[in-house]
Amino acid sequence: MAEFTLHPFPVAADTESFSLHGSIGRAAGRLRIAYLLRGPLHQLLLPRPVPSARRDGLWQATCFELFWRQKDNTRYWELNLSPSGEWNAYAFSDYRAGMRQEELLPPPRLQRQGDSGLLSLTAELDLTGVGLASGALRLGISAVLAHADGQHSYWALAHPGRQPDFHAPQGFLLSL
Repeated sequence: MAEFTLHPFPVAADTESFSLHGSIGRAAGRLRIAYLLRGPLHQLLLPRPVPSARRDGLWQATCFELFWRQKDNTRYWELNLSPSGEWNAYAFSDYRAGMRQEELLPPPRLQRQGDSGLLSLTAELDLTGVGLASGALRLGISAVLAHADGQHSYWALAHPGRQPDFHAPQGFLLSL
């Protein structure tokens, strides 16, 4: 398992009271990612748990995201995970191009735990359907936090540009 820490985009909502980190690992064609958000969660808009289902537009609210691609390939995938239990996966042919819903990925197994100051979201995703059961992967890990005051903060391993851009290849910093 590799551990990671996400950093807020510099021009963002009040983020000093929050920390966001986790771990990711890969075995037998599956990725397992765990996000751990600490802070005054009452200052965030967190959706209530619902039965797991695929849904578009999750990044417009509090959402945890994972991007992955094979090394030296421009094709990549995006997984959106809501604390509600909703999710979606997309495939791209190149940087922000050719977006389509990825039907070959089965629903991830999600677990959510939390209290007033801690939210844990863990997902296990089977990559065999998209032909990535083995081989080196480059990963980008990120999150959007919707704050109760209407602002959003954008968290990632790194922010390589002038605006938050989770799709930027320079943000795919972890290797598995």
